[in-house]
Amino acid sequence: MSIEQLFFIALFVAIAIFNLLRQARSRRRAPDDTDGAPPAEPGPARIPPRVVIARPPSPVVTRRPAADLPGATAAPPERRRRGRRRLRNRRDARRGIVLITVLGPCRGLEPLAPPESPAAIAPR
Repeated sequence: MSIEQLFFIALFVAIAIFNLLRQARSRRRAPDDTDGAPPAEPGPARIPPRVVIARPPSPVVTRRPAADLPGATAAPPERRRRGRRRLRNRRDARRGIVLITVLGPCRGLEPLAPPESPAAIAPR
């Protein structure tokens, strides 16, 4: 080992010892801040009671069966579709257009050019 390496190791050890001594000193001072009074015992943590809000029951809608209605056929139940909005506002749309312009089309979809063609040699 060279002298420089030993110096750095000694410096590292000295900093570690300094930090340990400083932490021990701060721990020793912490009880003195109470002015001689014994430390208060922590009591059990109070957990607030859980509040459950009762929702009013939804009204029951009764319909007459389709067979009872004259000339009516049973319609299939509609599925509720949740459309996911890709663009929340004009700012998102503007950012998307800028990204499309900067990045350009996907080059992975282009067919491979033969090695002798100028397109394969020319940088993009």
